[in-house]
Amino acid sequence: MRRAEVDGDGEFETGATGVVTTVVAVRLPFEITACDRESMRWAWKVAGVPASDQTVQALGPTRSLVGGTVPRGLRFGLAAS
Repeated sequence: MRRAEVDGDGEFETGATGVVTTVVAVRLPFEITACDRESMRWAWKVAGVPASDQTVQALGPTRSLVGGTVPRGLRFGLAAS
């Protein structure tokens, strides 16, 4: 993922929608299906498909660690030549 943009007023919450841009510049719609701001966790569907659950951990004033899980059975990869 290169970037994600939330529609409308930009509130990052359950039910919010937007567009995610992949590293190969493909733009896909998304919907946030669960969001817990306090624990900095959320889940989303991308192009109508359950995607990943994400977490963010602050490592300092300008650094963060992003992690997550992918639904069972969903595989993805990057091919390079």
